Amino acid sequence: MKKLLLLISCAFSVLLLSDWSYGTTTVGVQAGLVDGFDVSRANEEAVKVLDAAQLDNNFNVHYIRGVLYRAQSNDKKAIEELLEAIKMKADHYQSYLLLGQIYISGKYKDISKAAEYFGIARKVAPKEPVVYTESALLYVYTKDMLNAIALLEEGIGKTDAESLYYNQTIVLMSSDDSVTKKFDFNKNGRIIRNLERAIELSPKTPYYFLLGAVYLEENAYDKAEKAFNSVLKQEPKYVLAILGLASVYEGRHEYEKAIGLAKEALKIDPGNKAAQSELKEYEEGFEKWKREKKN
Repeated sequence: MKKLLLLISCAFSVLLLSDWSYGTTTVGVQAGLVDGFDVSRANEEAVKVLDAAQLDNNFNVHYIRGVLYRAQSNDKKAIEELLEAIKMKADHYQSYLLLGQIYISGKYKDISKAAEYFGIARKVAPKEPVVYTESALLYVYTKDMLNAIALLEEGIGKTDAESLYYNQTIVLMSSDDSVTKKFDFNKNGRIIRNLERAIELSPKTPYYFLLGAVYLEENAYDKAEKAFNSVLKQEPKYVLAILGLASVYEGRHEYEKAIGLAKEALKIDPGNKAAQSELKEYEEGFEKWKREKKN
């Protein structure tokens, strides 16, 4: 079971990479494809079109230019355009967020400036979940998990947004013992609160899966079983959820069910090392349990 929980943690790190931020600045990604769409060139052409249109009195045009220059790694020009956008519309939180991101790292790295711009974004748009997510990223970047958690909690209180419950869960699960011992709350209790509320707002597979993993860690087998079964209703071949359910049965000493589920996981993914390891563990545990019952 401990190996499975480690594997769940690894799977969780993939969720961290894929689902953390709710998108203010992602423009495009090239992944080694040949003869594909040239994002960089398209951005340059887009800037030329905006310049030719002579729409400098429109704050959105300056913001779009800022986004495009940022995508070209021309942060100097991006900063100029975003500051122009703010001059025209002082409560344009998207411009503050992008400025904050520019100052987090790279040539213009200035953590105090990044914090200043993120702070203004929160002030002008306190009901927008993304301002808390992006602000928390600054603290994650500087490895200040306590402040990241506190900031996300502030956002939860003001917006009750699904994304913030999930993002705080990510930070909590990423925090090591040196951080968690400073919490004035129960870590797993907070994670459970977050995931249960996120599920109420939007019942997504990753939420059920992580909830099952936390309940499994707490030895709350009935609740873990319910969560993993909710995953499997949505995705019947979700191998980690099948193995999670198998671990539930192992915890209850229902070894035959655990063995059956581990074999089911191997039918779906024959090379899955976690499933192979778990199957061996359950078979050995079953034999030991039978011997002990005889005695």
